[in-house]
Amino acid sequence: VAQAKDYIAKLTEESELVRQAQEHANQIIQNANDSSEQLKNSSITYAGDVLKYVESTLVTQSRIASF
Repeated sequence: VAQAKDYIAKLTEESELVRQAQEHANQIIQNANDSSEQLKNSSITYAGDVLKYVESTLVTQSRIASF
């Protein structure tokens, strides 16, 4: 009976360690997903800004060339 109790205690402790590890892994994954989303959004904004600048420059150059 004592061995069974020890075995159950060990399994319970291991289960708790596994649960904590899974929780930690899930948090790491969530943080990575959040960072990825922020990077994607920043990249889209940057690309849009670059395209607006190029468009503005082309319009200006076109006007200059028309004179």
